[in-house]
Amino acid sequence: MRNHQYQHTSNGEDDATIQLIGDDAPTQKLVLDETAQDYGKSVDGNWHISGSPSASADHQTPYLEDNSYSWWLMVRRTIAVLCALCSIVLGAAGGVGYWAEQNIISEQGFSSLASPLGQDSSFQKALSDAVVADIMKDQTVKNYLGEGQEEGFFGSIKNWLRERVKENIQKAAQSVTSQESYQHMWNDIVTRTHRYNVGEEHQNIALDIDPVYEQVNSQLVQFLGDKLSIFHPGEHLIVLDSSHSQTAEYLHQIKHFAQQWKLYCGLSALSLLVGVILWGRNRSIYAGCIFLTLSAISWCSSIFLGTKPLAQADEAVSSEVGKIFVQRFSSIITDSATNYVNSLTIPLMVIGIVLILLGVAFSIVSLGARERTAGVRI
Repeated sequence: MRNHQYQHTSNGEDDATIQLIGDDAPTQKLVLDETAQDYGKSVDGNWHISGSPSASADHQTPYLEDNSYSWWLMVRRTIAVLCALCSIVLGAAGGVGYWAEQNIISEQGFSSLASPLGQDSSFQKALSDAVVADIMKDQTVKNYLGEGQEEGFFGSIKNWLRERVKENIQKAAQSVTSQESYQHMWNDIVTRTHRYNVGEEHQNIALDIDPVYEQVNSQLVQFLGDKLSIFHPGEHLIVLDSSHSQTAEYLHQIKHFAQQWKLYCGLSALSLLVGVILWGRNRSIYAGCIFLTLSAISWCSSIFLGTKPLAQADEAVSSEVGKIFVQRFSSIITDSATNYVNSLTIPLMVIGIVLILLGVAFSIVSLGARERTAGVRI
């Protein structure tokens, strides 16, 4: 058996250690639990353990504190910080995906956002004017009435007839967009548009206004006859982006991203849980900081949305209806996104502050309890 000397060290805090001193002493410390025991030095100069009524030196069990503990603590804290970053990023992604899935990918959500455009008078007028211009460029109309630039006696008659037909078409289009059933028809347009752009994959995004042409055509047939029918189902699409644009591709990428919002939120919660477990002390403060960071991200997002819309009309699009629709709908979805992030900012901030306050309060109570129950007598 080897002989060692024991040196007691105390810094006035919670822990007291006995350092083993010798030629082959291990690089470890013998740590005594002071919360249940007191220390005293007898007249013979040796250290002895005196305890509470329920504890004695025989029951005092020292444990070994390895130097590798500090290294392990650093590793745990590092992993916990990485978990916090993952939780924040995945949580933000899940929040964005949830909004996109509910308002863009969902047919019901998309319809509820685009439905108010049916009551926009300026948009209705632009839509009716676009329908008239499109009909007058229809090949069937050109075959019977020409292009309005005919010469000669019969040409002038043709031009006159063309103007009268155009006036009737304008009246029919304005009647369609102003009648009480127009809102129902517009809802049908929105549904068709959503299915075309989100439900299917195409090279361009477009506004499907087949229902308007169908209604206008039914009125024209009454006084122009079936020969001038200009309704061709499935062909009346107002393209909303240019031929070289990748908007349609981006839209389908958003679709796939938004459909995974539950996975992102689940992984975010899992990362938070793992981080809380690894962090150790002050877990409540750790979680509170994550919620405050998410609140800050939400607040910054609302500021960004207030300065830049989510979508802009492509300058290469010639259709006035397409430009107006993109402008109006972009304003609507930007307001929706702003309201959404604003609705998250305050709750996330409150949760974060409450968790931090609870953590601070718990630390103060624990520190007070240790000071009352632990003491060192030298």
